[in-house]
Amino acid sequence: MLYVGYKNRPGAYQGSPSYLFDPSKPDAGYKVNKIVVPAGVAAPLPDPLAVDTAKVLAGYADALQELANGYYILDRNYTHHFHNVLFARNWPILPNFRAVAMHRIADARVRAGVVRELADRIRGPLAAYPAAAALLGEIEAYLTFNLDRAAVLETMSAKFVETDDGLQHAAHLYEGEGKLLGMGLGELLDKHQATIDAPAMAETLAPFNQVTRAIYDAYKDRVVGF
Repeated sequence: MLYVGYKNRPGAYQGSPSYLFDPSKPDAGYKVNKIVVPAGVAAPLPDPLAVDTAKVLAGYADALQELANGYYILDRNYTHHFHNVLFARNWPILPNFRAVAMHRIADARVRAGVVRELADRIRGPLAAYPAAAALLGEIEAYLTFNLDRAAVLETMSAKFVETDDGLQHAAHLYEGEGKLLGMGLGELLDKHQATIDAPAMAETLAPFNQVTRAIYDAYKDRVVGF
């Protein structure tokens, strides 16, 4: 009964420390309206700018995917762990899963840093193509926001798992953040839909579109907390 009461206490969704559905944290997420989408149809990018822009956007998408991979490992394994502890189940757990997941998240940071070097080099010439520049700036800002969040989550979850009772909070934390990562990305894809759908951008954005849609699809039908 204590578990049920705490899990469903007012002010947090399913007892989750994540800000997903937490009415006390309405402004904790990424500010979707911070970057303005330029009016008009996206113009084709000349080579080699098109090639470099494709590399940057695909690289940022890969870094987001690697971050999502880390969250998923933590989400599923902490969920299995706390069910094993609290309900005497015997669900499988990946050996050293926290270290494995943190390595994936660290790898996401490395990938983002490498890509940012190329992004900095093309930022000037890309400014002449406002739609593509806005999309790149948005994805870069969203990735930065989530990598900053990941550092906070690592500290929070490390404190939770000092006790068996905290395992459920670590599970809900990463489950909620995985959902939020995909939800927020979906909003940004919708926001920049005109650019993404522009025939002139089809080849440039093909790898980016494939990866980002996969990230969104991973949690789109997931009901968090169950």
